Amino acid sequence: MDLSLHGINIPRNWPTEVGTDVPLRYVWHSCRTDLRDLLYTKHELEDLDRVNQQTRWLKGIAAAVADNSTTPSPFFHVSKTSKGAYYFAECGQRFRGEHPDDQIFAQIDLLAMYQDGIIGPESLIDISTHEAVRTLFWPLLEDQHNLSKAEQHQLHKVLLRGPRDHEMLLCWRGCVDPHYINMMTQPRLCTVACNLGTILERIRGIDK
Repeated sequence: MDLSLHGINIPRNWPTEVGTDVPLRYVWHSCRTDLRDLLYTKHELEDLDRVNQQTRWLKGIAAAVADNSTTPSPFFHVSKTSKGAYYFAECGQRFRGEHPDDQIFAQIDLLAMYQDGIIGPESLIDISTHEAVRTLFWPLLEDQHNLSKAEQHQLHKVLLRGPRDHEMLLCWRGCVDPHYINMMTQPRLCTVACNLGTILERIRGIDK
């Protein structure tokens, strides 16, 4: 049986708010000011069979999380909490010299995207808890002796970072329409300043 929130029927495997069983509505993201996170680029991971090519699929996820600060990821990385997303911004400062205050701090309406048919449960990869991340990567954990040192390092990073940052991955990078993104004030205040899609409409004439 499906769940319901704000009149929206939600699948039972939909992610929940941190520490509760309440279906998750909003996620958080720190976006570069050039908006490249919103641009879609085809990646080989998209063509993998997640069941029959499970090892390659899981290695690809681990690499995307571990190396996201230095290598463009095929996924759109979000956090269940504003604090987690702000940590993403701090990583950008350490690895790319991007000050957190110079990034767009954003709130994304995940449920609205689901309601409009843009994403489904299969589009979400939840690594936000120790249980979730270990369940997802259990096949690699059982087979660590066949992983290279680099792959083991990436696996250990994702096991740490996912729960610490309450992280989730959306399939794929570029999947989020700017109309579902609210630009926020300074992260510690976290109040809605304006809708990114509305701003882009005025600048470029982009319609939803």
